[in-house]
Amino acid sequence: MRSSCLLLASSAVLLSLSSVACSASLGDKTDGDNGALRFSYSGRGCLFGCGLDRSALQGSLVTVSSEGGDPDVRPFARIVDSALAKVSAQRESCSCTTTSKASSQSRSIEPGDTCATAEKKSCSLSLDIETLNAGDPKLEIVDGAGTLIDRVTLHVRPAARIDVTVKEGAVDMGGVYEVKNGFKVKLESRVYDVDGGEAVFARHGMSFDYADASILQPDSAVLIGSTDVEDMIAKGTGETSVKVHAPGAEKIVRFRVVP
Repeated sequence: MRSSCLLLASSAVLLSLSSVACSASLGDKTDGDNGALRFSYSGRGCLFGCGLDRSALQGSLVTVSSEGGDPDVRPFARIVDSALAKVSAQRESCSCTTTSKASSQSRSIEPGDTCATAEKKSCSLSLDIETLNAGDPKLEIVDGAGTLIDRVTLHVRPAARIDVTVKEGAVDMGGVYEVKNGFKVKLESRVYDVDGGEAVFARHGMSFDYADASILQPDSAVLIGSTDVEDMIAKGTGETSVKVHAPGAEKIVRFRVVP
């Protein structure tokens, strides 16, 4: 970790990126029970990977990557306890790498292809996993015959706390956010487990309920937004609220739309 941070910090251009990434545990991974594979979460807050000791938010989709093992053995994923989670999609990607003292070069290949003699083949598996109920399901990676390659434990947990930050276009007037009619507002949410750790989710972890959509409503002009950010627009004057919730916790944010 320390060497990675120093390497980034050596460039003045990347200094701010270095401080953020290193404080967020740059490139954390979790070894499988058999030591054959390494696993990590990707998504918001996990730009360089997060270890699977982090909680996966119940009722959301998380993305898990596995790497290592024999690149010529096609891997397949399964969840032992299907009541707790399920694999909804899996994608294998492979590359051939040539390494010299001065540099290394990689090229993408299909999983079933082979590399040249001077190249090294490596593959990884990216998984979309739907978390259904709280618990500790086992994620297993097996070969085509169903023989176990490695396994790791997921920690699916409900939300214990939701923190909300209101951005762009709203002013905090002491518990009520004032917005001018026609203005756009961003609502950024973060969710934490009972131990105070930020829970991981890639998609649909949070829900937003509008008390009066004639006053404040989702911004339909934003077609592709961030998972943890709700884009809203004021459509009429008056007072209203938005309830931000996930399994286990909720937060109500109050707004006043003025002319």
